[in-house]
Amino acid sequence: MAGTHSGAVVDVNGMSMYYEECGEGPPVVLMHGGMGSSLRMRPAAEILSSRYRVITPDSRAHGRSNNPSGELSYAVMADDIAALIEMLDLDRPFVGGWSDGGQVALEIGMRYPDLSRGLIVAGAYYALPGQLVDTIWGMGFEGQGVLNTEVFEGSLDVYGGGDYLKALHPQGAGYHQTLAMQVTHLWLNDHDYQLDDLAKITAPTLVLLGDRDEPIPVEQALHMYNHISAAELAVVPATGHDLPYTKTELFTRILLAFFDQHVDTVADQS
Repeated sequence: MAGTHSGAVVDVNGMSMYYEECGEGPPVVLMHGGMGSSLRMRPAAEILSSRYRVITPDSRAHGRSNNPSGELSYAVMADDIAALIEMLDLDRPFVGGWSDGGQVALEIGMRYPDLSRGLIVAGAYYALPGQLVDTIWGMGFEGQGVLNTEVFEGSLDVYGGGDYLKALHPQGAGYHQTLAMQVTHLWLNDHDYQLDDLAKITAPTLVLLGDRDEPIPVEQALHMYNHISAAELAVVPATGHDLPYTKTELFTRILLAFFDQHVDTVADQS
């Protein structure tokens, strides 16, 4: 039934991953952004679940998912999602997400080209933008493995407030700082993607960005659109880096249009 969530924990790729799902129909794996959890994607999942089975995992180290290694990379997170898809026996799901979720989708497209019938690379980049580094520094992320905790604690309104952020990660007092330290290795790592890497992405790919996304310039989305063979581009006017949360209905309308267009991709190729 649309809007009714169920949750479970499974062991994948050397970690325990929590995920929720709702709805019935072709599968969609929808990933949240950095320092978030599946709770952030619930409103979007509820709308999408009117026509699709929506799986929203907590990424490694986020929410109720653990991270025994204490290390984070988009490549490992992509491996996590690939393992989850295999464990749930999903048939070529749509795979995508916002911000860090979009980065993971990009990795999946490069490294698992036949895994999905369509990708959502939203609020993401292929080359570390200077303005993103400036934004991250302003939040206390001062280098890989370097967190200015005083500045970080003063910036928690970015995440909806300290109490809200801590509620997303019920792993004990102070865990949000532990997570933030691990996230420095994601956000301040130039992943050095090349044009040949983008060319590896063969699944239909929706590149989605707000035109006023402060950390990520529109040129990044345009470049990915121009170098991914089956890419489509959507740039939302007068919108920043909070599109899925402040304009949820618009965000889901864009995704539904993409899903509906490509839902028969597997049948067409069989």
